[in-house]
Amino acid sequence: MTPFDLSILPKAAFDRYPSPVELLQYSRQLSKLELTGYLRHQVTEGIPFVFLNNPLLYEVVREWLSKKLEVHARDVTLIGSGRMGFSMAPAPDFGAPYTTASDLDLTIVSAKLFAELKQTFDQWKNDYDVGTVKPKSIREEGFWNDNLQRLPSNFSNHFVDTYKIPNVYSKTISINSVLWELSRKLEATSSFFIAPKISARVYKNWEAFSRQFMVNFNRAISNVDEKHEMLLSARTKVRALI
Repeated sequence: MTPFDLSILPKAAFDRYPSPVELLQYSRQLSKLELTGYLRHQVTEGIPFVFLNNPLLYEVVREWLSKKLEVHARDVTLIGSGRMGFSMAPAPDFGAPYTTASDLDLTIVSAKLFAELKQTFDQWKNDYDVGTVKPKSIREEGFWNDNLQRLPSNFSNHFVDTYKIPNVYSKTISINSVLWELSRKLEATSSFFIAPKISARVYKNWEAFSRQFMVNFNRAISNVDEKHEMLLSARTKVRALI
């Protein structure tokens, strides 16, 4: 039997909340298969950075959302800076530290919810085409036209950001109401949260999430040049001294 051929990483690589530089360094040492598993460990499992001092609150939030949205709690997770403690967006934002002003980015994996949002999108597109629904301003019209162009590609990749569908249909109204209520409940529960802006991206399945996350991650780190990495390294050293 052929054994697994594994890269050698230090035990510290699997500690929670690696610095941006550490994440970059560890990721570069891994094969494609290993990287997928390593990022899954860091990005979707365990307690997110923002709930570090109150892990039970995170699990209660997941259970609460599961009941409100009719999904399983294990299919609700937090990604982005709220998960890692720093931004995972492309440079120059990559590595920017999480602050109480940062958004919270929820990931929800549900084939049923995804299908309902696809149906809502199709209804919106048809209603917009025939003039049943209309944007309230020129600015909103620009967002609508942009999202109408982008969302078919997103749906074909089995994901959708809920805020990109107008808040005039029962499904989007119900989801947005839940996210608004969650924001206020978090603010009322912990002084760490100041009415955070919460967004949700819904995936059809975990395979779609993994595929799209890897696309986003590779795009983000491809834009981190030597100068930016040196800046991140210096910032990490300063934080270690505080």
